[in-house]
Amino acid sequence: MCEEKKSTPVPFTVDGSQGSYTTDGMGNASMYAYDANGLLVGDFWQGSDGYYGNDTYNVNGSSSGTNYNPDGSYRYIWTDDGHGAYTDLYYNADGSRTGIVDDGHGGSTTTNYDSSGVKLNDNWVKADG
Repeated sequence: MCEEKKSTPVPFTVDGSQGSYTTDGMGNASMYAYDANGLLVGDFWQGSDGYYGNDTYNVNGSSSGTNYNPDGSYRYIWTDDGHGAYTDLYYNADGSRTGIVDDGHGGSTTTNYDSSGVKLNDNWVKADG
């Protein structure tokens, strides 16, 4: 049974910013932070499965976030420059990592690392083929 989402506003602070806290009745929760102009500047979330993370949103359009496993280890890290370029870094259970960089113009690079951080290989795609 899916329960209705509940949102609790957080009072304005001295600088005019505010936040809200939302639960969905299934063990998932999110907190949102807004600046004095009402723009979303960040969030923190936790799933009923124990995964959790946070995201930051900047006025220039850039953003970043980190997702964690229930044990506190990294699961996924991302950045976005706000103009189409982004970087993703995935952490695997064995400690190895995969990084993806997209330049926002059709070019991308995928790099794989072992659990000690040694580069194993990379693949790239250029916008012009």
